[in-house]
Amino acid sequence: MKYFRYFILLLFIICSGRAFAQPLGNEWINYNQFYYKIKITTEGIYRINYSTLISAGIPINTIDPRLIQIFHNGVEQYIYVHGENDGSFDSNDFIEFYAKGNDGKTDKNLYKNPNNQANDNYSLINDTATYYLTWNNSLNNKRISNYKNTNYSSYIAESYVWYTNRVDYTSYYYPGAVDGAGLSDFDYTQAEGWFDATMSINPSQPGVPQIYTKQIQSTLPYNAGPPSNIKIMITGQSNYLGLPHHLRINFLSTNIDTIFDGYKNIFIEKNFSSTSLTNNLNINFTLPSDLGAPVDRIALSYIDLTFPRLPNFNNSNILKYKLIDNGQSVRYIHFTNVAGNNFDTLITYDLINNKRIFSSKNNNNIDICISMNGNNAELFSSTESKVKIINQLTPVNSTGKFTNFQILGLYNADY
Repeated sequence: MKYFRYFILLLFIICSGRAFAQPLGNEWINYNQFYYKIKITTEGIYRINYSTLISAGIPINTIDPRLIQIFHNGVEQYIYVHGENDGSFDSNDFIEFYAKGNDGKTDKNLYKNPNNQANDNYSLINDTATYYLTWNNSLNNKRISNYKNTNYSSYIAESYVWYTNRVDYTSYYYPGAVDGAGLSDFDYTQAEGWFDATMSINPSQPGVPQIYTKQIQSTLPYNAGPPSNIKIMITGQSNYLGLPHHLRINFLSTNIDTIFDGYKNIFIEKNFSSTSLTNNLNINFTLPSDLGAPVDRIALSYIDLTFPRLPNFNNSNILKYKLIDNGQSVRYIHFTNVAGNNFDTLITYDLINNKRIFSSKNNNNIDICISMNGNNAELFSSTESKVKIINQLTPVNSTGKFTNFQILGLYNADY
């Protein structure tokens, strides 16, 4: 029913004469250009080869590759186009870019109060993101620049990198507060969304605490590093006679105690010592059942753990990590246990500074220098074998062109 409501709302925006005076979110579209859809469901480095462009019917032999653009959510993406400098897209050239599946950031506007969204990392509706490939007449499009620095001996190797492990708990859909008839608000409200199974007290054992444990991986922590950080989002899923929820959270030597009312989102953030962190962090959630409520239900939305990690791929092909700016213009990392052989080279994207960074591979070790530019660096590294090849591009509206509804003469229509 809520999906139908927003379909009607979208139709009204398209057709309303008043809406044409407002930004529509389609300002990025040039109705004279051709656009091809790229469907993305998982995070990674993606590549479009010459053969895929030809198969899609794109006249790539007549297009200067420097004119190529890719858009996502109305924003032009930084891309790498191999071999574009000669102005010709040859059979060995390719387009490469970082992308990820759909998240919940655009869902925020569905809520009556956008701040009531519990988790903007998980979409309410769809996990598939759509990227659009097009080309224009400009040579000033957004590009990833190459960076190569092999002067490794000039720098001291980093002891750790920052690593984040986030777990979104999305097993069940909750409608938020409900009335006596079991009906929820017509709008999206607080404590509504996809969350974990409820943690609850046992009404047949009043006063007896109920304990639930979640385990989150904290692989290869650097115990001598700075404090780690944890973010937890919980949601209240009951409101019995207005009696409050009571929850205690415990892990390592950290204790958190929170009391709150009704159908609410409760965000918890805590820094804690990395000294005792191991490869797995057990987090205990205790409902003390001590405030008189015979019903107390709480659902977990996500746990987000950021900690200093040893520069070790743990026999994986992919690693996403961060460096925090410390004033050094260049940082050097020596990674161990990178999967693949010497021919399976590592491709690294700096997602903040828009660089494609060269590295040297020796067996399962990687040496890499990062140019910081006075910024933090968010890095996504993948061996060549794990680069995702896009095999299908779909023209918009079958013709490759968007429909410009503003020229259909709807201003004075009588609805």
